[in-house]
Amino acid sequence: MATAGFTNGGIWWPSHVYPKIEAMGFDTIWTSEHVMLWRPIFDGIPLMAGIAACTETIEVGSSVLLFPLRHPLMLAKELTTIDRMSGGRLVVGAGGGGDYRPELENTGPAKNYGRRFNEMIDVMRQFWTETWVTHSGEFFEFEEAGLMEPKPVRDGHIPLLIGGRSDAAIDRAILRGNGYQPYMYHARRVGEAYQQVRNRAEELNVELADDYRWSCFVYLSVDEDEQRAWDSAHHDLSWRYNQDASMIVDKYVLKGSPEQVREGIQGYLDAGVQDFCFGLTHPHSLVENAIADETQTKAALDHFAMISEEILPLVHGHTK
Repeated sequence: MATAGFTNGGIWWPSHVYPKIEAMGFDTIWTSEHVMLWRPIFDGIPLMAGIAACTETIEVGSSVLLFPLRHPLMLAKELTTIDRMSGGRLVVGAGGGGDYRPELENTGPAKNYGRRFNEMIDVMRQFWTETWVTHSGEFFEFEEAGLMEPKPVRDGHIPLLIGGRSDAAIDRAILRGNGYQPYMYHARRVGEAYQQVRNRAEELNVELADDYRWSCFVYLSVDEDEQRAWDSAHHDLSWRYNQDASMIVDKYVLKGSPEQVREGIQGYLDAGVQDFCFGLTHPHSLVENAIADETQTKAALDHFAMISEEILPLVHGHTK
């Protein structure tokens, strides 16, 4: 079956919320992050650790974690810690950043961050699988560095889903990733991107694994009142992206009644999506200080319950 979860958008709901999400049947709780941005947002690493500590079976994921802002040795250790804490439930959506240039400029890697990203993945996989690591690259050097224990739960492996639109991102998803997760694509474009990955893999003589994860981030605004669905998405995303989001809402958000949204999701399933990270907008989804209050929390739980009843059966009923 296909799988689905949703992102908390880099905010925090009270700890009692996460077991309830788990009980609703969602497959993954995702989070996002930025170090610097025009709106309040938390660091993805402690958010994932918190979610892992509050849950028992659901996957914990990032969509996406900004790799080039970090040092690979510390990131490898932090992700291993969360993977071990969760019993091997971690999946990492990995991105290069660039949405907000001051973030890259003030954390160091404003230039060549794509090549830095690639080398980071190589280094991290070495530390996840080898006892002693020797590496000499463009950005990082290690000489007999080791004893990073314990290793990740799954034979030194944490799944990495690569985000991005560029040719370099496509190559990264093929050569260094365990899946691909495009963002803000309509269904037809997702299908084209997936085919681009397959075609490029063939050119590179790379056989994608049977469990290669064809993922996608999709915004939903589900409401029987179509105008309210549009307004909720516009209000939330205009704040989230610091611009008038009318074009984003019209082009990329699946909105309207449950039936209308299911029809849109079917288009993504037909395009080959096997795993969804939903961004859910509703009248109380905008959390300005990154900590949900009681009203926002109750509204969110009610909305999640509706999504689990109206949307999840379609996704879970789809055979990969």
